[in-house]
Amino acid sequence: FSDYFHISSSLPLEVTQPTAGEAWHQDQQDVTITWNGGSLSQTVSLYLYQGTLQVATIASDIPNNGSHVTWDVPADQLLGPDYRVQVAQGAEDNFSEFFQITPPPFHIMQPTNASVWRHGQENVLITWTGGDPTQALLINLLRNGSFEVTIVSSTANDGEYSIWDVNYGLSIGDSYQVQIIQGSLVDTSEEFTIASPLLVISQPDDGTIWLPGQANVPITWAGGGTSQYLSLALFNGSTLVETIVASAYNSGSYGSWDVPSDMPYSVSYRVRVLQGE
Repeated sequence: FSDYFHISSSLPLEVTQPTAGEAWHQDQQDVTITWNGGSLSQTVSLYLYQGTLQVATIASDIPNNGSHVTWDVPADQLLGPDYRVQVAQGAEDNFSEFFQITPPPFHIMQPTNASVWRHGQENVLITWTGGDPTQALLINLLRNGSFEVTIVSSTANDGEYSIWDVNYGLSIGDSYQVQIIQGSLVDTSEEFTIASPLLVISQPDDGTIWLPGQANVPITWAGGGTSQYLSLALFNGSTLVETIVASAYNSGSYGSWDVPSDMPYSVSYRVRVLQGE
């Protein structure tokens, strides 16, 4: 004779997911739990264990349909590699293999593909969510997917960094990205642009008076690409009156233009400094 064996109306319970080494992350939505076996006419309950300690009830008295996908991992769930799911039905139960709960993945919110950083810009803003809040992280600047410069080698994971200034040595152009690294967690931002500083005219200002026939009137400005030429023009309101100089080196000042002696009087004159258009 054989050994005694069992004939039953149902197969033993067996958790098939999560599997060994699988990772759920904090605040993950709708994690998948699957199992086989058990009586189809009876309900089951699902529990989360860390080690030997039950830490959460996932679901109570639900139909034994072999799947449950409507549980969210709490945002404050402790991290660890020793989690298991228990499926229980009456006196029968089964545990999954050990799996881990990890920090949520990074998501960089700024910069975006609409961002423009400019040479000399101070305290550019980088923001993100995710990662382990107890661990420091590394922030790099990439271009075309390759390392360009380290923004900060170690900073707290508080979701924001804003004490870096844009280096004038960085090439003007697009395809820049911010990269955040914390252990095995990595994220890169959308591509954005680094550009020349904005042009800002300091002279003439709203208190300036030029006289007809005045020689060598001073025009001063800041910003723009230092390796690019620019043009200066005089407007009355929105009407172009005269091109002061069609192409001048971006030195920040120009003083080689004389006001024509027949220039009409007006309180609506403006100087335009133009570069790159």
